[in-house]
Amino acid sequence: MMVAVSGRRRMTLEQFDALREEPGTYHDLLEGELFVLSNPHYYDQEICMRLVLRLDSWCHEHTGEVCFHVDWELFDDTVLCPDVFYVSS
Repeated sequence: MMVAVSGRRRMTLEQFDALREEPGTYHDLLEGELFVLSNPHYYDQEICMRLVLRLDSWCHEHTGEVCFHVDWELFDDTVLCPDVFYVSS
């Protein structure tokens, strides 16, 4: 479940980094707007694990890296934590 925290001014990257996550949640920052997300469930994580394993073996033959559940700072006002992502070299 994703919930946008509305009625607040846009957050900076420094403000986002200073946040403390509540148990069972994590945060994304999209164009300065804070989103609070619930942690994934078992089934979600099982699918992510299978994707990571398949993508990792594919990456050994091609250039790039597969990562999962890592904060990714895209811009000064956007930090996302995708379940799985691929970065080409």
